[in-house]
Amino acid sequence: MKRILIACLLALLTALSVAQSTTPKPKSPVASASAPKLFFVFLNRAPNAPSYSKEKSEEIQAGHMANIKRLYGEGKLEVAGPFMDDTPLRGIFIFKAASVNEVKEWIATDPAVKAGRLVGDVHPWTPAKGEIHHPASDAAGMENFVMIIYHWGDKAKTAKPEEMQAAFQGHKKYQLELFDAGKTEIGGPFGDLMAADYVGVVIAHGNKEEGEKLAAADPVVQAGIARAEVHEWITAKGVFHR
Repeated sequence: MKRILIACLLALLTALSVAQSTTPKPKSPVASASAPKLFFVFLNRAPNAPSYSKEKSEEIQAGHMANIKRLYGEGKLEVAGPFMDDTPLRGIFIFKAASVNEVKEWIATDPAVKAGRLVGDVHPWTPAKGEIHHPASDAAGMENFVMIIYHWGDKAKTAKPEEMQAAFQGHKKYQLELFDAGKTEIGGPFGDLMAADYVGVVIAHGNKEEGEKLAAADPVVQAGIARAEVHEWITAKGVFHR
């Protein structure tokens, strides 16, 4: 089993890397191995989250937003945004940091986390395609996207290495086509694949139905190696653009 999982990891990293020889690669937000790395944080509704009065809830939310602006202004937070559906998954952060522990310290400053309403789930993240920008002002408003979150599928535990590699090679080709067609903006694998159910994430244009169609046509999903969770999501306008 361990050998198969290691083979899965190698196949995934190979498949999700974009070959320099085939297409120009956009400038990466991570300049070198010694530079701060990106960390993707899922913000989940805390189990048994306490109830608060309307006034207190508004106070917590205002503090949450103020803390986001502070972290962004300090150059720690790269991207933030809520999901637009009512599920336990409430939103995401993308941090630039030296370590997971540093990210956890920053998350702990969030008033919604302190109040027991949100819990952060941190994963190292390396975008294989696309880049993050920093709008000069948040006055431009928000932009709608659909986020495709990949998890390991049932067949990932039993697939042969050659089956795994073929599925992810198909995934690589498919995702490159979507990016070149302007249907996706950024995506890549998480760096803790051996320890987590999550595989990676892709941020695409469209609504949930369109995102589900994109995910269903992905060869790695069709092979049962991965399954996709799709959510409508918003973030500041200008964070992702060509």
